[in-house]
Amino acid sequence: MCNELNKKRKLLGFIYTGVALLFLGFYGCATAPTNSTQNQGVIPPKVKAIAVQSVNADETRVEIVGSQPLPYTAFKLIDPPRIVVDIQGLPDPQVLQTKAVNDGNVKEISVMQENSDKNATRLMIVLARPMEYNIAKKQNSLMVNLRSLAASQGEKEEAAAATVQAQPKTTPPEEKKPVPNPRIFFKPGQENRVQVLGVDFTMLNGGESRLTVTTSKKGAYELQRIGPKAIRLTLENATIPPLLMRRLDATYFKGAVDRVKANLLPEKKQVVLDLSLREMVPLHVDQTDTAIFVDFGKTKIKPREKNLVPIALSESGKQLHMGPAGHPSMLMKPSKHPPPHRRGEQPEYHLGPQGKRQGIHAVAQCAVGPGP
Repeated sequence: MCNELNKKRKLLGFIYTGVALLFLGFYGCATAPTNSTQNQGVIPPKVKAIAVQSVNADETRVEIVGSQPLPYTAFKLIDPPRIVVDIQGLPDPQVLQTKAVNDGNVKEISVMQENSDKNATRLMIVLARPMEYNIAKKQNSLMVNLRSLAASQGEKEEAAAATVQAQPKTTPPEEKKPVPNPRIFFKPGQENRVQVLGVDFTMLNGGESRLTVTTSKKGAYELQRIGPKAIRLTLENATIPPLLMRRLDATYFKGAVDRVKANLLPEKKQVVLDLSLREMVPLHVDQTDTAIFVDFGKTKIKPREKNLVPIALSESGKQLHMGPAGHPSMLMKPSKHPPPHRRGEQPEYHLGPQGKRQGIHAVAQCAVGPGP
């Protein structure tokens, strides 16, 4: 009797094992094509070739050829003059080189693989003189058009004259709105280093936006990409007030920038501004004697909606006002005698009437919107 029971148990065990193996085999075969399809969908484009054409004494064209359309960002550096194009795509080995041009507009072009992103390629165009640039997409290629400042200025003047002639005499030409000064601004001290005096956002025409870093004088800087949606602006031999090192939050406002966080590196004498973006858009950098401008192209991502739950109003001086998208939010009247902040905390300021600063006790971050 015992032998028969043992035989039945072994038989049932073999049957269960066989059914389990059949199920696993069928499941693996059924899911394998899906995984293969997903892997094929994430193949990044490749940078296959770089072609340079010297059109004339005032114009040079650089073509970046890809295996498929190339997502990119671009910006301009001033000292020395360079155009940087960061491409989301793998470089073919034959394009990783430095090529001398020396046509009076471009000295050389270097192609390298980005250290921060293995799937990114950086194209550095070293200019022989300051040039204007624009980038156009053409199928799987990017066309970088470089023109001398004199030629570009002449074209702008001709276009402006043609526009004025085409307008009725009763319609005056539209004046450009001046860029406002930062709303939080520090006076320069006796420090010999470059002093960061203000950081602010401004909306430009056509949905473009600008980050303005006001400085005490002109100094060396570098811009680099540190992530898929992050860039870093580094100012050499510089310093910054502690108040400007608070995180600036622009998630509820239009523009490509989400947040900015400034840090001081005393041992390196550097000020580092890390910019988190909603998406990587074309951008370029410009510098004057007293400011660095980072201009961003238009983003397709809308700002976050600010949903605040109304709280009971008391007679303590609180006011109800309407925030973005018509949502109510609370506005606190500044106290005439604000409480002292605890050790380790710094008071935060916002602008009140007539531009006067008013204290807000123990606030974790600044929420800064674009300028008018």
